Amino acid sequence: WYQRRVRADEGRYQCALTLADGSYHSVEFTLTVEDGDDSELLVPVATPVTALFGSNPTLMVTTPLKKVPPTAFTWMKDGAYLDPPSSDRLWYVNYRKGLQIRGVEASDEGTYTAQMMYGKIHVRVDIILKISAANVALKTENSPLKTVVGQNAHFIVTIESGDTVPWKNIEWYKLDDDGNREFKITPPTGRYKTPDNRRRLSILKVEKSDAGVYEMEVNHKGATAKATVQLTVEDSQWVNSVQ
Repeated sequence: WYQRRVRADEGRYQCALTLADGSYHSVEFTLTVEDGDDSELLVPVATPVTALFGSNPTLMVTTPLKKVPPTAFTWMKDGAYLDPPSSDRLWYVNYRKGLQIRGVEASDEGTYTAQMMYGKIHVRVDIILKISAANVALKTENSPLKTVVGQNAHFIVTIESGDTVPWKNIEWYKLDDDGNREFKITPPTGRYKTPDNRRRLSILKVEKSDAGVYEMEVNHKGATAKATVQLTVEDSQWVNSVQ
């Protein structure tokens, strides 16, 4: 069987057997310990592991040792021990030779260490986890936009992504002259509307003070994308007169 040997284990050993008829039998052997490594006793199935933000990756190790009890395995992240039984996002699999992380976030990225302590064996192996964000791109359809006081202004932004971006991941802001966020528009109130699951920004009965730059920000599966649209407001050219 596998066991970790040291130089002190070298020497002559004897195995003896006494049968029921009283006969005695023995055999001797000599053990020689040579230099070697234990790198094959615990091996990562894959490293680095790249997982999409929000997915449930599993980090796995394998060992040629048979019948190793699950309690021989522990897991660490960046040097700190993990306790899956007390976590709602970590889960042991395959008799603790695997660690599943549910709904991975950017903070889950790092180096995970699997440790096996079995008899005289104490080995560790690292697995690097990388988090990949979704691909999100924004395209403004009608900016800059010019209108007059009293009209309605409608901005349209197309979101290009590998999957549907929920409305709750989209925010709109009004920027000041220095490009800083002056105030948040979402959730919309008053003259502001965000139809089409917040992919459009409508300003009803625009006023001169509505002129300026507006920003859409999308946060989706670890990716952040921003786009700005510009509104110019002019005085109405229509004059009502009574003859």
